[in-house]
Amino acid sequence: MKYITLLSVLLTISLSAQTDSRSLTETQVNLEEAFANAQKEAIAGKPEKAIEMFETLYKENRTNASIAHELAKLYSAKKDNILIDKYAKLAVDNASENSWYISFYADFLLNNNRPQEALTYFKKLTLLSPLNTQYYQNTVDCYLLLNNKQEAINVYNEMEKNTGNIEEVYLSRFELYEDIGNESLALSQI
Repeated sequence: MKYITLLSVLLTISLSAQTDSRSLTETQVNLEEAFANAQKEAIAGKPEKAIEMFETLYKENRTNASIAHELAKLYSAKKDNILIDKYAKLAVDNASENSWYISFYADFLLNNNRPQEALTYFKKLTLLSPLNTQYYQNTVDCYLLLNNKQEAINVYNEMEKNTGNIEEVYLSRFELYEDIGNESLALSQI
């Protein structure tokens, strides 16, 4: 019994001493530590210091979507639209399935009167999160800003198909059908 316990201990020590391919490299650990330190500066109300730290990290890690996204958020607080656009787009380009990054960039585009560009990202969000009604509504808003009411109706139809019956959808479609002059479809919404 003593030998089995001793063998188990030695085996455990031996296995823990081996380098696991899933373990972090020193470079990765340093990156995570620097990232956390930059976030602490932002949380502490020191955005300039945080920006400086994240910019340094970005120079060394140009494909890191998290760094780019943090920079976009920091520049958003400063209302620097050029740098928000740059970093938010980089974050989306490097993490094309991340709903948070896509939503941030799409909202930025929509809020800066760029509905045609925002539309691409909101449509993608409806595919990534088909139950999130806000993404559909944002897509509708883009189409309405582009004066494409029929496409807005189509989005409401897709939203209803994926999320079920929602009273606001009927009312909105009613108004849109009325606007495009289709009284019979407008009445069918009531």
